[in-house]
Amino acid sequence: MSVFKDQVGKLEIIIMTSIAHMVFFGMYFAASNPNWFAGVYTVEDGFLEMQQAIYLLLVSILCLWRFFKLKDSKSKLFKFSLLAFAALFFFGFGEEIAWGQRIFDLGSPEFFQQYNTQNDITLHNLKFGDFKINKVIFGLIAGIISGVYILILPVLYRTIGFVQYIIDDFAVPVPKLIHTFFFLAMYILFLTIDHGKKGEVIELVSCAMFFVIFLSPYNIKTFQR
Repeated sequence: MSVFKDQVGKLEIIIMTSIAHMVFFGMYFAASNPNWFAGVYTVEDGFLEMQQAIYLLLVSILCLWRFFKLKDSKSKLFKFSLLAFAALFFFGFGEEIAWGQRIFDLGSPEFFQQYNTQNDITLHNLKFGDFKINKVIFGLIAGIISGVYILILPVLYRTIGFVQYIIDDFAVPVPKLIHTFFFLAMYILFLTIDHGKKGEVIELVSCAMFFVIFLSPYNIKTFQR
């Protein structure tokens, strides 16, 4: 099909196939064994969360690797953007593992015990009254940004020259159309899951797709020349 002219590498196929299986497993276990789905499959620091953390760390490392491999012809803005992306995804990685709190058996300061819904050292679980940072900032706002990035940006990049110039100047990897269609398909399947903890499933899809997109974007030549 002409819409999928972009080449898809073997690693992309492996990761997307793996993620599709995670979604299908989630659909199955949420329906057949809801308690196992909540207590094992989507549990805090469990199977899905560890994968999310790994993918976020890989994106951060990839951005740093590209930064150190840069040619002198690249602008300071391009270089700064790569470092900013590396920092952003490392922050996401740190939040996913609670900055190593449970790994190193660290206690939580009084502030986090009072305002963190999980009593751990993370910002995304903070709650002030009825305002939940995870729900508003890391849920709604981050979800909208991710949706625009994966679903709308590829079209704008291909059709508007000014957008292409800005995106390339800021070192933003653009999703291939296959990435967009795959994410949309996974999101539709995610919506069929009837369970209160199903959010972990789409978070894994998003983290994995960010790695796939950053690894092999449509505008890969921007990072090579």
